[in-house]
Amino acid sequence: MRRKLAAICLAAALTLSALPASAAGTERFPSVNEYPGYADVSAGIWYGDNAKICYETGLIMGTDRGFEPGRVMQISEAAAIAARMHHILSGGDGAIPNLPGAANWYDGQLAYLRSLASGDSVVLSLLAQPEQEITRLGFLRLLAAALPEEALSPINTISALPDSADSHVLRFYNAGILTGVSQYGFFRGSGTLSRAEAAAMVSRVAREDLRQAFSPTFDAAVWASGMTPDTVLFQGGGKTVTAKAYLNEVVALAGGLKTDYNWNDLREDGRTQMAYVKETALSNLGVSAGMGTLHYQSFDLQVFYSRYLDLTETVMA
Repeated sequence: MRRKLAAICLAAALTLSALPASAAGTERFPSVNEYPGYADVSAGIWYGDNAKICYETGLIMGTDRGFEPGRVMQISEAAAIAARMHHILSGGDGAIPNLPGAANWYDGQLAYLRSLASGDSVVLSLLAQPEQEITRLGFLRLLAAALPEEALSPINTISALPDSADSHVLRFYNAGILTGVSQYGFFRGSGTLSRAEAAAMVSRVAREDLRQAFSPTFDAAVWASGMTPDTVLFQGGGKTVTAKAYLNEVVALAGGLKTDYNWNDLREDGRTQMAYVKETALSNLGVSAGMGTLHYQSFDLQVFYSRYLDLTETVMA
C-alpha cells in the first residue's frame, strides 16, 4: 500500500536551516545597457527591479509593445535567454549571430543551445517546439543546460520539495533562485511562466545579492496531498471547508483504524474502511460530496494516505 516518494531525505531537510544569501561579488553579467524604463512597468511593482537588471545586462529585452510582464513566455524566448547567458559566461557579449538564411529571429540561438545540450533529450524536445509556451520546469531545464555549477553556488540546504524531486529544480532552490509558490516550497513545474516571473529568476542568476535564503515549511498532510492548506475542497450553503480541515479529519479517522486494515475490508455496519473514512469525515465537517470542488473530486484518499505515512515514517526514522 505504501509507496516511497522518490529520492528524498526529509529528516535532513527539516533539521538544516537556510544559510544567509551571499554578497553580490564579482558580476558575471555586467551592465551594458542604460535602462530607459518601460511604459508597462510601473514604479514600485514587484518585478520592476528585475526587468531593469535584465535590460541592463541584455539578458531579457522588451518588445515593440513594452516589457509585456504578464505575457506567457515562449520556448524560443526562454532558449534565447539561456543561450545569451552561456555566451556571456564563456567570454562573449551575448549577441549570438543568426544562421545564414534563417527563417526566424531565434534560429541561431536555438542552434547554439542545441549544441550545448546534444545529449539532453528533454532540452532537445523543448527546442523542437519553439513557438509553444514554456513551463516553469522547461525554463529551468534550459537554464540548467547553459549554466555551470559555479554560477549557481548553493546558499540553501534543501533536499526535498513537496512536488518535485528533480535535481535541476533543487539546484535552483538551493542557489536561492527559486522559493516556490508558497511557504511550503511548491514548484508547480507544469505551470506556465510569465515574462515577469522569468525576469525575477534571471536577475537572481545575474545578481547574487538578490538570491533568497529559504527553507520550505514541512507539513506531511500538505506535502502528501499536493494542496496548500487554504485550498477550498467544499463550498455551498454558506459553508467553506479547506484542505487543512478535511485532511486533518481524514488523518485522524484513518489513524484510528486497526494497523493491519485494508481499505476494502468490511466493517460491522457493512461499509468498507474507505467508505467509513470518507463518509465520516464529511459528516463531521457538515458537508456532502455534492459540495465538493474540482480539487475534492480529483482527490485520491488512498494515494494521499499512503504518501502521508511514507512522509511521517521518513521523518520519524
